[in-house]
Amino acid sequence: MASAPLRSKGQVFGFLNLESSQPGFYNQVHANRLQAFADQAAVAIENARLYAEVQQYAITDELTDIYNRRGLFELGRREVERARRYGRSLSVVMIDTDHFKEINDKYSHGVGAHVLRTMADRWKASIREVDILGRYGGDEFVVLLPETDLASALPVADRLRVAICGTNIATPMGDIPLSVSIGVAEISDTVNTFDSLLEKADQ
Repeated sequence: MASAPLRSKGQVFGFLNLESSQPGFYNQVHANRLQAFADQAAVAIENARLYAEVQQYAITDELTDIYNRRGLFELGRREVERARRYGRSLSVVMIDTDHFKEINDKYSHGVGAHVLRTMADRWKASIREVDILGRYGGDEFVVLLPETDLASALPVADRLRVAICGTNIATPMGDIPLSVSIGVAEISDTVNTFDSLLEKADQ
């Protein structure tokens, strides 16, 4: 067997191995060529990893660590297309935080940011892995529910409401009570794009 390490920034993250049924088949020339190939492979793997990382940052909201508007629309349009193609259910929940501007004005934008992060964390704990949570903008959030019709989406929406309204949010300035306004819509013959689904939920 001949083996060469895959290295990036001085760290070994894997090995490239060659095996032969003939004992003593590999020599130093083989080893040198294998290492040269492993070095090139390591660069390609690291570049691919960095590219994937950059792509993930591009669709992630920096404050709340959920999908940002771009990511939400990319995944939302994909889910709508899939639901229409296969005749599956799909619902969306739009959430608007009531009087959020007053929190920023009264307590500071830092406290407001803390509140938004806490809300996102509570909602992440309240939905399935297949559901998509994104920050639509400012204090508005969207939850996309694949394989879910309107009747099944309504209890989910209420669970999201209770996750925020049921317990005050603890901040450095004290506990802050919150309420949210929620709209729910499902895909249909007339509501058949992600934009129209959002608009219906917003209404």
